[in-house]
Amino acid sequence: MGEAIFGAFGRGGFAREVMPIARHFLADRPDYGIAPDQMVFVDRQRGDAPVNGHAVLSEDDFAAHPAVRKYFCVAVGDGRLRQAITARALNAGYRLLSLASRHAVVMDAGIIG
Repeated sequence: MGEAIFGAFGRGGFAREVMPIARHFLADRPDYGIAPDQMVFVDRQRGDAPVNGHAVLSEDDFAAHPAVRKYFCVAVGDGRLRQAITARALNAGYRLLSLASRHAVVMDAGIIG
């Protein structure tokens, strides 16, 4: 297993839209050390089958994963739930990954946050 893993919290439509962006984003940044097979969906419960080729881990399974660095994004539509998940993940020491599509144009003074 690698030293790093990426988890997209959620496995619904929003998460399924975000994962290809994350895959391209990380492919362009090999310094993160995250291979496509180390990119997972994270949900309340583990999934029995992969979603769009990615494993579905429970939050507990993600926490127990042996990766040294754990990156995440939250792809959940409900704002309050998104805030709660983000707070839990940051408190657990995971690193928030700000994703941008290869096709996004961020102007010189632009900040994505």
